[in-house]
Amino acid sequence: MRTLSKLDGSLRRLVAALFFAVALLPLASEESLAQDSSPRKVYDQAWQIVNDQFVDPSFNGQDWSSWKNRYGSKLRSRDDALQAISTMLSSLNDPYTRALSRKMFEVEKNQIEARLFGIGAQLAKSKENKTIVIAPIEGSPAFNAGILTGDQIVTVNGEDLETASLDEVVGEIRGPAGTEVTIGINRDGQQKSIKIVRGEITIRAIANQSVLPGNIGYIRLDSLIVKNAPAEVRQALERLKSADGIILDLRNNPGGLLSNSQEIAELFIDEGALLYSTVSRKAVEATKSKSPALSHQPLVVLVNKGTASGAEILASALRDNGRAKLIGEKTFGKGIVQAIFNLADGSGMNVTVGSYRTARNRVFHNKGLEPDYTVETAADNGPWWFALSSGSLRAAPTDGKDLQLRKAIWAVRNQIAFARGLPPDPDPEPSGPGRSTHPQSASGTLDQKTQVTPEEKPGQRPIKDKWALLVGISNFKKASLNLKYPAKDAGDLAEFLVNQCHFARDHVKVLADQKATRSSILDALGDKWLPRVVRPDDLVLLYFSTHGSPSDLDVGGVNYLIAWDTDPESLYSTGLPMQDLIRIIKARIRSDRIIVLLDACYSGAVDPQSKGVHRAANVNVEAICQGTGQMVISSSAPDQVSWECKQQSNSVFTKHLINSLKVDGDRTKLGRAFKLLREKVEDEVQRDRGRLQSPVLKSQWEGDELMIAVPPTDPRPGLAVPD
Repeated sequence: MRTLSKLDGSLRRLVAALFFAVALLPLASEESLAQDSSPRKVYDQAWQIVNDQFVDPSFNGQDWSSWKNRYGSKLRSRDDALQAISTMLSSLNDPYTRALSRKMFEVEKNQIEARLFGIGAQLAKSKENKTIVIAPIEGSPAFNAGILTGDQIVTVNGEDLETASLDEVVGEIRGPAGTEVTIGINRDGQQKSIKIVRGEITIRAIANQSVLPGNIGYIRLDSLIVKNAPAEVRQALERLKSADGIILDLRNNPGGLLSNSQEIAELFIDEGALLYSTVSRKAVEATKSKSPALSHQPLVVLVNKGTASGAEILASALRDNGRAKLIGEKTFGKGIVQAIFNLADGSGMNVTVGSYRTARNRVFHNKGLEPDYTVETAADNGPWWFALSSGSLRAAPTDGKDLQLRKAIWAVRNQIAFARGLPPDPDPEPSGPGRSTHPQSASGTLDQKTQVTPEEKPGQRPIKDKWALLVGISNFKKASLNLKYPAKDAGDLAEFLVNQCHFARDHVKVLADQKATRSSILDALGDKWLPRVVRPDDLVLLYFSTHGSPSDLDVGGVNYLIAWDTDPESLYSTGLPMQDLIRIIKARIRSDRIIVLLDACYSGAVDPQSKGVHRAANVNVEAICQGTGQMVISSSAPDQVSWECKQQSNSVFTKHLINSLKVDGDRTKLGRAFKLLREKVEDEVQRDRGRLQSPVLKSQWEGDELMIAVPPTDPRPGLAVPD
């Protein structure tokens, strides 16, 4: 028996039945074809494959052994064997496990090369057993003739095929290049006949690559079936390396080779990150990224109901690893894996051998992936390359009519703005037909919320590992800004975290004085360190001890943290905007447990929900305590100053922060520690300075109260901490 390399399953159902390739898919190395190709031996071979490989060990609740000898010596021909195997497989009630004639096996086996012959459409069987067009290939005979996504194929050359199998429909439609076929379709209840001249179809993975206004790179990845798809995407990213952000368009992408999904994900996700898991009867196999990412540019992914299987795996890997938001419509929901097996007589079979789990252990089969921003489209504002109502072409992605693309451009621009510390653009609500909603983000901003079910609140899951970035600046490039103790505060807190809070030393990075430049802080937060090491269910602690600027120093009304190289006369271009700080962190770090500690003048203006409208000095804490996963403790209220100790070489805030976290040892709850901290800070500053300093806690937490000193349950080796 030979088995073909494992495919993601869309090849079996979604792709194409109308693709006719001319080269072979490489075979996995297994035992050679059985010498005996008699009908009975072929049937026995098929039974054994299902017995060993089928994903459901109950075989749809039946006695599978009863099928082994059901036909005995009744099988006298190849057609008898094929019919018997088909009947046997139908008992599994799995539409993806099916027998393939020799002809169809060759069609499926040979679809990986880019040269195809036929009309160029991607077909599926609906739950009602109707043959539906998933998508015509751009530029193909089907596309040029006006075949649309969602068309139901009813007749071929006048023959009624409404209830025919997919193989039968394909058999009638296929034919030599240059010959004509008449397809009868049902479109929205109306019957229509379309004549199509079959032709040779060149399949490319990327249907469009361009640079959109604003220096945003755009890649429309049309197919994962072509074996050189990863190479095409790599080349596209190389050409777009100077773009400020990337939009990856997976709309109407039906999947293809699972290896393509993995290799393309690796272009965006760093080595060691979990991409997805495959669950079979025998094991759960985790697939992780094997190489450093090629692109760390801000990324948004477009999806719709035609995004299926391997394309869903790719989209979920990018989202679950914090690399991208999904924008568009709920995806198809194809989350099981098939393998194609060669039988001894040259026929074959597809068998469901496993199911997928996303990097966050989500099941999406028959459910689909919900986008972070839902944008529903109507007749003339859908994907830019096709007007669904008339089948007419539109010239380019820049025509502005594609609502989903318009939303993606807004989203990636905001990611770019967050990384640069700039204010976000207004949300472009669509006008006319179409609807835009934000099911994952009540704030309407591109935050990095973790999607969790009610029983999976962050505070109720164990902390797997812990990471800390500590910034303390005593000596500034501009000497007139110098402070006494921030660098020492950061060092003291680092030692406390390592020695008493179970943080591994290589998991704690300190940026002090001249090492705490604006670019080095943003690199550690958003590029070179934390995004590469942090995983879901990790705890991230961020500490900043420096100057904070009041909003009246900037005409934009923005509060800033001061880096080592910040010019107080040019805060907009050299400072770290405080109100945007959490947005930058959440856009780049894929943890749902982030604690930010701010020991700076005017640090109370930071807003953990990061709404662009919150620019005033005073923030309504009650209004922003929604959602999950972030806490901010600032050393003072928005209109106050953070003070240094008179009797000890620390700031008042950091001294009492460390002491308060010790009160109950490993079991110190952060809420209790904060209450004690606030009392101690208020008392000392009032006593020694005659002033008021009241630390502020702002939280978006759900679940059990956090204890940051508990040991991690699954610590990992740290990467080398970059300077």
